[in-house]
Amino acid sequence: MAQPTGVYVTFSAAGLREDLENVIYDISPTETPFMSMGGRSDAVAVNHEWQTDALAAASGSNFHEEGATLTAAEPTATTRLGNICQISLKTTLVSGTLDAVSKAGRREELAYQMTKRASELKRDMETSLVGVNQTKTAMAADSTVRKLGSLSAWVATNVDEAGDAVAGGNGTARTDGTQRTFTESLLKGAILSAYDEGANIKYLMMAPSAKQTFSSFVGVGGASGVSNFNDVSDQRIIGGMDVYVS
Repeated sequence: MAQPTGVYVTFSAAGLREDLENVIYDISPTETPFMSMGGRSDAVAVNHEWQTDALAAASGSNFHEEGATLTAAEPTATTRLGNICQISLKTTLVSGTLDAVSKAGRREELAYQMTKRASELKRDMETSLVGVNQTKTAMAADSTVRKLGSLSAWVATNVDEAGDAVAGGNGTARTDGTQRTFTESLLKGAILSAYDEGANIKYLMMAPSAKQTFSSFVGVGGASGVSNFNDVSDQRIIGGMDVYVS
């Protein structure tokens, strides 16, 4: 249907009000699971230290004669470890005028920007902990930037690596080996190794693509570990697994 002659339409008019929602949608991922699960303690030095100890290996031949002469066993010293305190920061600067004028989605620009920077800072810290392979670096000169040793720099045992890989340890970054497909056999091997060393595993952390692979693991007996259908009448397809019982 043709437009009538002389009709007044929106693109010709002036003074139309804008249609802007009074909300700002944050579309960025903001979860920091590793840092959120971690404990908290105060550091009173740049090099924050702790000690570890371990029991002697279990013996199946610990039997002796009645009245046997005792020989003192020298205790093993504790292991002293330490990580460097890294400084992470975010900055923002907002004029007083911008804070005063009317805005959509926020009342005070400075408060909004500070909230944004806080979320960004948490993501940066999470990335420093588990998103990079970083060796701890102490300050040796004014130009040296202190860096913490990331999680991968502390994993020295119970590691399943291929090729020329070298595990890290004591804050030294690992050397990557040959990349392989993530399989259930590799997962089971790592869990068994950790359990034999006394670990009580509660959480698995992995990249989103590895999580999709994890959800396809078959489990005991070769049957599918994840049901394709929860209830036919419910019309839902279940494609993700969140609990692995080993």
